[in-house]
Amino acid sequence: TSSFYFRDSESGGMTEFVKDTNVFNMIVNDILTERLLLGKAWLAVESHNESSFAVGSSLVFDISTTTDGSNIVTKGTVKTATVPSVQVGLIESNRRGNACPVVSFLNRYGTNQKSISLFKEGGYNCLKAP
Repeated sequence: TSSFYFRDSESGGMTEFVKDTNVFNMIVNDILTERLLLGKAWLAVESHNESSFAVGSSLVFDISTTTDGSNIVTKGTVKTATVPSVQVGLIESNRRGNACPVVSFLNRYGTNQKSISLFKEGGYNCLKAP
């Protein structure tokens, strides 16, 4: 996650820009998860590629989220075993206290590759194998 402030000369305020990049692994476990995923407006799956998102599929989401005070912009790709890349995209108004809907969905149904693992000597960031 990177963050910086921008001073707005007209209003005298400051705006914080935050960029966060995440890689999620997701296995489509059941038909409900498959239908939820294919029904998301932020996922652009062409009809001939829908079988790549069927139950049992393993997906890798590479997501970048930018927050600029008024909007949350999410972009990225999804890779499957049979489809090299499907686009993810969402621009949503930044309502204070609300998280990005794409990342919220992936936190619920997937696993973030960069997670904290505690060892005897402290915590380290570990990347899980896809």
